[in-house]
Amino acid sequence: MLKKTQQIYKYLFPRRQLLIRQDGEIKYISASARLQFSLVIALGVCLVWLAFSSLEYFTLNDKISLTKNKLGESRNSLNQLSLTYQEKQNALVLKLEQVEKQQKFLQNILDSMSLVLPEKNTSQTSPDIKSSEIINTELKIGSDKPIAKSSQQTDVVLDSIESVKIRLENIINYQVSSRVQLAQQISHRQQTLTNAVLSTGISPDMLLENMTRQAQGGPLGDLTLDTMSAENEGLLNRLVSLLNLEEALSNVPRAFPAKKYYISSRFGIRSDPMMTRPAMHKGIDMAGWPKTKIYSPANGIVRRAGRNGSYGIFIEIDHKNGFTTRYGHLHSTKVKKGQQVDKDDIIGLMGSTGRSTGTHLHYEVIFDKKQINPVKLIRALTDVL
Repeated sequence: MLKKTQQIYKYLFPRRQLLIRQDGEIKYISASARLQFSLVIALGVCLVWLAFSSLEYFTLNDKISLTKNKLGESRNSLNQLSLTYQEKQNALVLKLEQVEKQQKFLQNILDSMSLVLPEKNTSQTSPDIKSSEIINTELKIGSDKPIAKSSQQTDVVLDSIESVKIRLENIINYQVSSRVQLAQQISHRQQTLTNAVLSTGISPDMLLENMTRQAQGGPLGDLTLDTMSAENEGLLNRLVSLLNLEEALSNVPRAFPAKKYYISSRFGIRSDPMMTRPAMHKGIDMAGWPKTKIYSPANGIVRRAGRNGSYGIFIEIDHKNGFTTRYGHLHSTKVKKGQQVDKDDIIGLMGSTGRSTGTHLHYEVIFDKKQINPVKLIRALTDVL
């Protein structure tokens, strides 16, 4: 067996000689069977190592490709998350702007109503939310700082945004409810004043027509009605209508011009004290002690002051809103024609001049050139203004 193996060995690797010619000389290099065998073994090892290295290279290359694919998928997922976040953030910013505008609008309404309605009815407030509560973390692709360590952190960010969104929606719903309540309060107040004015025989429209605006001005605070919702515009128009009526009533003579008195003759048909026959009494008689102080029931300008026929010593005040008041049978006057008087200023003293049977004040209220019942006017407006 060994002998046969040696024969095969010698057959495969016979002794060889290599001829090398250099500079005219010929040299011989002998390659024994052992050397040839060693070279074959070395070549085989090299080929095996090359095959193994190639296999490792391609395996590693596949792993790198897989890692790159996963990284690309992660980047795409991150981009999608960034877009989702940006969309949600933009939606929150838009809702926040709506909330802030509505809050400012409602606050303007409340400020305007503070002198119109009782305080308990103007205490409507809405929950506030600060813009800093909106998550404004920037998602940056390629940032050195990690954006999210896990999907749980991503869920936390989106859940936080959704939580703020729900809060904003709740605030918007609350503001809508507050707007409805304010509209109801304005309508109730408007109806109350309208009924009170109508009970005196005066039309609210006539009252507004005779209203004069004095000493008013200032920069224009435009409310941009073109971008306002129909609901807000309706509420604003109701408020303006109410404020106009309140302003028209603000200087109505709704107080009696004396503090110590009793009514000795009422407004309307009566038996004339001189002629003892039915006659129309276009005012009221307020009896009291001589020289009882007479006060102006509202701001105005004195149009007449002095004697005036059967009125005796007489005063007429124009209140600049369609109302005029007259005072007859005075003992004396404390004002002059053209003088500006304020509410509760002393304008004269009670007397019995002119066509009179005793000390009293003949008091008339004229609106739109027509006498109206002062008692009815005062009683109608006292409880609502």
